[in-house]
Amino acid sequence: MTNKEIARNFNELARIMELHDENPFKIRSYANAYLQLRKVGTPLVDMSDAEISGI
Repeated sequence: MTNKEIARNFNELARIMELHDENPFKIRSYANAYLQLRKVGTPLVDMSDAEISGI
């Protein structure tokens, strides 16, 4: 799975959560994860846990 595919999943989760009136802060977190993952050039598979946590 590529970074863009993972990012798309985060975006889809954010939209589904919005439809179900979930916590707005959680929705924003997923939406922000989507935006950040789209910018990452290195494949997540090649990154350490610490590097991924830093994103």
